[in-house]
Amino acid sequence: MLNKQLDIKIMKYLRVIILPFLIIPYSMLIGFGGYLLRPFDHMNAGLLQKLYILWGKIIAWGMSIDIHPRDIENLNSDEPQLLLCNHQSNIDPVILWCIKPNAINLCFAAKDILFKLPILGQLLKHNKSIVIERLSPKNSLKRLFAAFAKPPYIRSLVIFPEGTRNTSNIIMPLKKGPFILAKKFNLRIIPIRINGALEVLPPGGFAPNLGRKVSITCCKPITSEEVESLDIDKLVEMVHHSMQMAVTS
Repeated sequence: MLNKQLDIKIMKYLRVIILPFLIIPYSMLIGFGGYLLRPFDHMNAGLLQKLYILWGKIIAWGMSIDIHPRDIENLNSDEPQLLLCNHQSNIDPVILWCIKPNAINLCFAAKDILFKLPILGQLLKHNKSIVIERLSPKNSLKRLFAAFAKPPYIRSLVIFPEGTRNTSNIIMPLKKGPFILAKKFNLRIIPIRINGALEVLPPGGFAPNLGRKVSITCCKPITSEEVESLDIDKLVEMVHHSMQMAVTS
């Protein structure tokens, strides 16, 4: 029994040692190869999306993350939609890529500083992600509006409405910007709850904690008809409640 546990522990450390040798060249392949692929990859073609899924799964494998998804069928939609997710860790986007159905194309609203990083910045740009300026919410909202105002339309945009990483299991108050966006374009909303990512890579941490369990629940969607009929405060309340009450055990 002890030998088996030791073997498992050794395998986990071997994975994390191997991970940089896999993920760095693969990230560079997507980042720089994306310049060649992008003209041929329309929003619904999905070639780059498949590369991003594999990118996420390589990272999850290297960190020995045990991912438990629930109700991911709620993500499938032909409508443009907002995926509003709580934010525990920098590993959250990796978890989302790992559970993403092939039928949807993900992009992210991300902090401007992330777009300036050598490899990650290119990944975000090729992914049609949107720059969020913390010091200029109005400019950020304009960019979000532009993403849904003309083709090629963004189909599934991930936003972390808490606005920052949260080290508590209590969902923080949600920013209203995403809900203003949803109201303007009658966007379907899916609240998402991630639990356990904080233990994998806490804020300020560099080395991951290996072999941790992460659960992710895709809550009942708020339809575009509901978004149209309800006011912003009610939508904020519904999403906050769904996130807080989501079963993530």
